[in-house]
This record gives sequence, structure tokens and C-alpha cells, in this order.
Amino acid sequence: MKSKVLFQLFDTFKLSSDKVSLVRNVTLKAKIPGMEKELAAHYDNIVIDDNGNLHIFNYKYTASPLHEWGSNKIETYKHEMAVLKQVLAANGYDTNKCTLHIIPI
Repeated sequence: MKSKVLFQLFDTFKLSSDKVSLVRNVTLKAKIPGMEKELAAHYDNIVIDDNGNLHIFNYKYTASPLHEWGSNKIETYKHEMAVLKQVLAANGYDTNKCTLHIIPI
């Protein structure tokens, strides 16, 4: 596994400051190198902490508990979250300390 974790579960995230901003239901478009068409990416919740770091929280509907998620499902979500990060970067956002989280519902 690479040193950067692109997939985390909601309960692993903690904010240590009250100085945060929450932005909901954001859609951004970007041309990603190596892809023919422009991509549109939807972000359910973006938390901006007091250091300006972005923390993305996207909801995913699931009928199965997390411990039953197969590796294919997890890999699909990892790929999706990596693309979301690329779209942010293509729009000029610093994603070096960006964290990506799935909220299963």
C-alpha cells in the first residue's frame, strides 16, 4: 500500500479546532490530463480546517455493513476518491494534505 491513504472511514476523522468551514453539495469540472473529456465531480461535504486543508466527506449508500465490503467495492471507491482529488487540484486547490472519507449510509 502507498504511503498516502486515499480512503478512510468517517469515524477516523477528528478536528482539533473550532475554526472550520463546511461547504455542502459542490460540483466542480476539470480537464484531467490523459482523459479525453472534461470531468464533473460532486462533493457532498468539504470541510476546510483552520490551516486551509480540505477534508472531503462523500456519502455512499450500502446494504451491507462495512466489514462485509469486498475488495472490489473498496478499490472502486478508492479510485473515485482519487479522481475527486485530481479535480480539486485541477481547479487550483492544494490537495497535498487533503483527506478523503466515505460515509456509509
